[in-house]
Amino acid sequence: MHFNKTIPELSVFDIKKSKKFYIDRLGAKIEYERPEDKFVFLSLEGNQLMLEEIHADGWNIGNLTYPLGQGINISLEVTDVDSIYQRIKEHSISLYRDMTVSHYAGANEMIEQKEFLLQDPNGYLLRFNRVGDSSHYRPPTPPYVRNRIRRFNNLSFCLNRLVQFGQIY
Repeated sequence: MHFNKTIPELSVFDIKKSKKFYIDRLGAKIEYERPEDKFVFLSLEGNQLMLEEIHADGWNIGNLTYPLGQGINISLEVTDVDSIYQRIKEHSISLYRDMTVSHYAGANEMIEQKEFLLQDPNGYLLRFNRVGDSSHYRPPTPPYVRNRIRRFNNLSFCLNRLVQFGQIY
């Protein structure tokens, strides 16, 4: 089995309820588990998560109350975000954010993602997305850039007119 370099391990309130949600509702599969430790390793299209029920000897660094994972979202890239979205709707699971197409600035391009967000039974925010073809997307030109282009075009026009009428050689 291949292990991703980063694998979130989520502390959960009830391992049985969490497993049911991730497997039956989201379509994840069990890679392995340790029932005596109330631990399970799950995968979904190359995404990997570990779940462990909260216990006194766990790596608890603060007060663990609902919603867990405050301040983070876990991005799960999938090939068919629409089918997972449909499965969620069929099971009447509340969405944190409905399906949308978002554009994010990357290093040298705009990245298009079709995505939706939901919370798992423990409150962790999960963002399911599919990265689309961003080559057709052209971001709007910011106003300050438009102003600079306009000024350059005006200057260029003036210089061309001066050359045309023999004022500049």
